[in-house]
Amino acid sequence: MTVSDIQQAERASRTRSLIMAAMAAVLLLNTAIGVGDEVGSMTPALRHGLWAAMILLWLVVLATGGFLHLSRRVRSLMNDEVALANRSRALQAGFWTAMLLGVGLYFASLQWQIDVREALRILLNLTVAAALTRYAWLELR
Repeated sequence: MTVSDIQQAERASRTRSLIMAAMAAVLLLNTAIGVGDEVGSMTPALRHGLWAAMILLWLVVLATGGFLHLSRRVRSLMNDEVALANRSRALQAGFWTAMLLGVGLYFASLQWQIDVREALRILLNLTVAAALTRYAWLELR
C-alpha cells in the first residue's frame, strides 16, 4: 500500500459517507412531501419504478460498501474492519427502525386510513434513511 492509496481511500470513504448522509436527507424529504401519483408529468409506473430502483441501489450500497471504480487496494483499505463493523451497525439500525415503524404504522392504521403502498413507501424510505444516517454518522465521527 502506498501513501497515495491510503489518502485516496480516506477521501473516497469520506465522500461515500457524505453522499449517504445527503441521500438520507433526500429520502426524509421525499417521505415528508409524499408526492402522489397525480403529481408531475411522469407516469406513475415510471415514478414508482425509479423510486424502487433508488431504494434497491442504496440497499446494495449499504450491503456492499458501494461498487466504486477504484483499485482493489483502495477498496480494501476503504472496507476495513471498522467500515464493516459500521455497516453492520447501520444495517441493525435499519432493521430496528423497520420493526418499530412497522408497529407504529400498524397502530396508526387503526386511527387513520393508510394506503398500503403509502405505508410501504414511508416504511422503506425511513428505514433506508436510518441505516444511511447511522453509517454516515459512524464513519464521519
